[in-house]
Formats: sequence, structure tokens, C-alpha cells
Amino acid sequence: PATHMGDILETRSAASHSPIELDLVALQFKQKGAFKTRRGSSHGTNAKLIRYQTQDRGQLTEATALVTTPITQGPDTFPVMLFLHGTIGFNDLCSPTRPIVESNDGGFSEPTAVIASILASYGYIAVFPDYLGLKSFGPPSGQLHPYLVGEPTAIASLDAVRAALKFVKSDTD
Repeated sequence: PATHMGDILETRSAASHSPIELDLVALQFKQKGAFKTRRGSSHGTNAKLIRYQTQDRGQLTEATALVTTPITQGPDTFPVMLFLHGTIGFNDLCSPTRPIVESNDGGFSEPTAVIASILASYGYIAVFPDYLGLKSFGPPSGQLHPYLVGEPTAIASLDAVRAALKFVKSDTD
């Protein structure tokens, strides 16, 4: 049932950062010409890797994503920003968040984690799904990424947003 799509199966902590740390990283990116903003960080951030329930052609399957949220003092609401990355391969070893799982610093040296943290510091819930066949942790997916077939990616990405919203809700309860 659709009510179970986006159910969170497992979470793993990634990195948390202060606004000062994020401003310093954004400045380094800006100096390298990789980032063009004058905006400063308004929030610290908290990043989690999630493994969530989705489906592929009607069959239950799992996927992973990075969810980075602003840290606030009390209840607050933020818009969700879904970031769909380019593909870099066909199987779990090519997952964009795999280096975050395998890092010693919570992934903060990985571009995906840095971008997610900077976006969250601006007041967004940043959701970076790995797509089907590109799981970063949990049991192997056992499938290849459907690459140019848009529907499975769209469905799994929607379920990543559902999972992020369930995660944020459970984290504030």
C-alpha cells in the first residue's frame, strides 16, 4: 500500500555542522570557482542516511538517501529540496552516498554531503536519493540501476521525500 512507501527501515548518522563550519566550506568552494553565492548560513545542520521502502514495477524494494535538515531552536517548518544527481554507474558500488557511509568524518569531505549541508543551512530539508540499484548500505539491492528509465527513478525519489518527511516528523516528536 502507498501508506508504506517511504517507511524508514534504518537510519545512520552522518555529519552535523555549525553555521561557521558551513560558511568556511562554502568560502573554500567559492574560491575554487565551484560555488557562487554571497549567502551565509542561517542554521547548523544535521545529516542522516536513511534506508527506506519503495517499489519497482509493483514489487517492494529498498533504496537509500541522504537527508540533511536545519537545526532549529523549537518547532519550525522548512521547504523540501529534492536533489536529483547525475548517474555515475549501474550498481550499489556507484551509490553517491556510499563514500559518506564509508568515511570517518561523517562524509563532510564528500561533495554530496557538503552541498546537502549548505542547502540545509539556508533553511531547506535537503533530500538526495541514491536511486534504485545504487544502495549505499543495508542488504545489497541485487539489481542494476534502470539508468534511462525515468519512472522508477521518479517513484523512488518521491518515496525518498516521503521518508524524509516521516523522518523529520519522528525526529521532532
